[in-house]
Amino acid sequence: MPHITISGDIGSGKSSVAQGLSRAFGYRLASVGQLQRTMAATSGLTTLEANRLAEEVPQLDDLIDEEIVELGRGSTQTIFDSRMAWHLVPSAFKVHLIVDPAVAASRIYRHRVSRTESYGSPADAEAAAEDRFRSERKRFAARFGVDISQLRNYDLVIDTSDVSLDAVATEIRAAFSGCSNGSPSLRVSQRQVSNLPGPLSWSSPAGGTTNHPVIGYLRPKLYLLRPGTKAVDAQPNGLMPAVLGAEGEELAECLFPGSAFAAS
Repeated sequence: MPHITISGDIGSGKSSVAQGLSRAFGYRLASVGQLQRTMAATSGLTTLEANRLAEEVPQLDDLIDEEIVELGRGSTQTIFDSRMAWHLVPSAFKVHLIVDPAVAASRIYRHRVSRTESYGSPADAEAAAEDRFRSERKRFAARFGVDISQLRNYDLVIDTSDVSLDAVATEIRAAFSGCSNGSPSLRVSQRQVSNLPGPLSWSSPAGGTTNHPVIGYLRPKLYLLRPGTKAVDAQPNGLMPAVLGAEGEELAECLFPGSAFAAS
């Protein structure tokens, strides 16, 4: 069986999910986030400051990346809690978690109090999380030529906004073990999916003949591009199976043609 990589938005629960899967599967856990926080605390830096420093001193990332690659080459089955292990261990089963920013901010504000992470309000936590995401996205784009926000990078994407982490872990276990072979690669909360703005309709053939809804992703928003050809209810855990139709600049240009947002 391959390794598993767990990446995701800050506050999506990726570390907790990775820990739970490690216990359930008996896999070794490699937590890059914990290593980064330890390095930041040792240097007297906040997590965001450590990320910004890494933009200027790539050697800091080299140490972590080399460790990931080495573990990925090994035969000991490993769950990687990491933003970039999906790229560094290409044979792994790649899971990515997304979350509504307000939900993420509430989680971060409640649970992350340490020498490297402490916030005065949920709004402060949300702003810091976005700053950190932008820093990491810029750093990894320059370093590897990839965009960590693109959902097409991953085998399975789960929206954790409205479900328990146990439910998320269950979905991953089912997909990884083959119980979900042929199923769509997205699991989204129906509450988080918006209709297209204005009188637009989506005519792209993306998604093929799937019976499941086709979803567009313009971080952090999920849009319904095309309903399923038959009624599809959310599963008991609250997650709706779906497929990805379009994302990023492709979707922005459709929704907001000629805008600065579409061109950014």
